[in-house]
Amino acid sequence: MSATLLQKVWDLHTVRKLPNGQTQLFVGLHLVHEVTTPQAFDMLNARGLRVAMPERTIATVDHIVPTLDQRRPFLDVMAEDMLSALERNCRAHGIRLLNIDSGQQGIVHVIGPELGLTQPGMTIACGDSHTSTHGAFGAVAFGIGTSQVRDVLASQCLAMEPLQVRRIDVTGALAESGLLVEKVGGPSVKPYQPDGVWEAVAMPESNTRYYQRDSGENLYRRSLYTFIKRAAPPATMDIFNAPSREVCAVKRERTNTPLQALATLNDPQFVEAARHLAEVALANSRKDEEALQLMAERVLSRPLTSKELGIVNGTLKEMRAFYDKQSDAADKLIKTGESKPSDKLPASQLAAMTMVANQLMNLDEALNK
Repeated sequence: MSATLLQKVWDLHTVRKLPNGQTQLFVGLHLVHEVTTPQAFDMLNARGLRVAMPERTIATVDHIVPTLDQRRPFLDVMAEDMLSALERNCRAHGIRLLNIDSGQQGIVHVIGPELGLTQPGMTIACGDSHTSTHGAFGAVAFGIGTSQVRDVLASQCLAMEPLQVRRIDVTGALAESGLLVEKVGGPSVKPYQPDGVWEAVAMPESNTRYYQRDSGENLYRRSLYTFIKRAAPPATMDIFNAPSREVCAVKRERTNTPLQALATLNDPQFVEAARHLAEVALANSRKDEEALQLMAERVLSRPLTSKELGIVNGTLKEMRAFYDKQSDAADKLIKTGESKPSDKLPASQLAAMTMVANQLMNLDEALNK
């Protein structure tokens, strides 16, 4: 398996392995501010040490800057003392200070990227600060405590435990149901879509005048591969605020509308996914409770509580009673979508479990991850 970006950056900045299992890691950029540095500099001065690499240290003031009246001395005596200490220490150790009158002062984890200080492949440390902004630029950054600030000032290194890497999968209805086709790459696909969407806006000579839905595995691909007609974008994606691609969208809109609930409750792709999830649950369980918990684990990534299980079990019984009397409705429901329903399960039983799966997949906890 090839190394991750994290591992590559980590290896490039490893100075040595320490006897206690930690790694001595070189820090490419040290961002400091007025809150965590006074004690760190005091500890440095008490040992008669100098800052190892002042050219790799950038200071700014961000925590205690008054919003309105920034005239010196500050009315807040503690704030004035902290800034004065930072100024003295930066002068004494030759550290560049982005002070309030520099035109470059700002929130420490924002000015790093803004000023081009944050670079891909770099290791960055900052006392008591967020680091995700640096990570977005391909750097590996650490929020550290005061004693670690002292260590970086003195040696430009950090003693670090090996970092744990976690994979996070953001799944949707297709993945939860087991219908998702994991194929990577290939031409665009045309999944389920209401009739007449393309035809209403197409020019007579257009080669996309008529929408011809795909079949087979192309119905179950990630939306990344969905064919986009700019004049008539995919209806379901449009309902959920997918950008039109006509202009740059820095941030996607977030809305909560009845149309969105209509889509997740009734769109063939969602209903078919719910039915497939119900089939998987019934095929791999001996009892109703086992089937319900299996679906919950897939959809919510957790088991149902005893109270929740009682409510969901009650819904299942109601649905079974209904579909036992409405065989045509049960048959119609389980035949939604192109994939064929299992012929090993009674239609009423599968329809009832499908409705429960559909409800679970429409919980706020399932939709807002």
